[in-house]
Amino acid sequence: MHTVIVILLVLAATAGLRAQTVDDVVGRTDRRTARERAARLLHTKENDSLAIALFLQWMSAVPNDAAAARELITLYDRNGRKHEADTLRHLLKKLEPTTDPRVLTLHTLQVTMGTYKVILPSKMRPAETFPAVVFLHGNGHTAETMMGWARTLQLDSAILIFPQAPYPKLDEIMATHTPKYSASGLGIGFPDSLQSAIVDASSAWYHDAFLDAASRLPVSKDKPILVGFSQGGFHALTVATRYPFTFRSVVTICASMYDYGKVRDYLDDLRTHGVDVLVTHGKSDQTVPLQTGELIDAWLTSSRVEHVYMPFDGGHWPSGQITDAIRDWIRLRLPGGL
Repeated sequence: MHTVIVILLVLAATAGLRAQTVDDVVGRTDRRTARERAARLLHTKENDSLAIALFLQWMSAVPNDAAAARELITLYDRNGRKHEADTLRHLLKKLEPTTDPRVLTLHTLQVTMGTYKVILPSKMRPAETFPAVVFLHGNGHTAETMMGWARTLQLDSAILIFPQAPYPKLDEIMATHTPKYSASGLGIGFPDSLQSAIVDASSAWYHDAFLDAASRLPVSKDKPILVGFSQGGFHALTVATRYPFTFRSVVTICASMYDYGKVRDYLDDLRTHGVDVLVTHGKSDQTVPLQTGELIDAWLTSSRVEHVYMPFDGGHWPSGQITDAIRDWIRLRLPGGL
């Protein structure tokens, strides 16, 4: 195993970026691990050189991460670096057991138990009901990530619901010893052909979580508001477009967007059911580019969905100023302007 680490460090040197340099490029305020940053860059194709350096930095510390090695091979192949790719494939054989060609891996829908958190109103009286706001966290986060931010909104007269994304990111959980979840099946090894089905299944889960909360708790008949951050913003739109009759409004914060979500195909349903949308995005977002927010704005405009596009000064996480704007947006749409 020490040999693996040495080879990886040599490869890192040839990439031209040391770990310290990588940290300087990405910025100290970025909360993601090197692996998370690299995986994002791999998907967006924004900066393959930085993605390679980040994967090497990660694997020098976690050399047994076979999934990271496969992603790094993808980057090497994409950039014509055959020698590095072949070297890593050889190393990968030591990390992965020999497979039996007679063994098939098939996928089918399963029903499991899920978790969601709830913050109750500060004051509750018998027979009183309250409007609901549903918050969807980002990729690699947990429900608690959104709970901390949601408290700053001071929505003390609403029931706040925080569904946990359904897919644990097993490799990253084992490597970092912290909970990390995705609603897009990331880290599970699903083929690309299943991505649309995964989105539909996650949308159903998020919708069911709200319905379950509404059946157990004193949730009013008023339509809830749906708020999503990053990947959660993407899924806020997939949920709303699949269940437009359920929701009053949608707020996206630095939302990602993927073709397999088929959001654009269903936008007319938002207009039909009177669902309005607040799209917010950081002008300096290095995780999901500002152009993604502009794309969502253009789609909503084309479909004549009532919406406001609000870019803000800041990065991927909502700034204090945009948090205030989101608070105002939500309060105006809650009964009595709570």
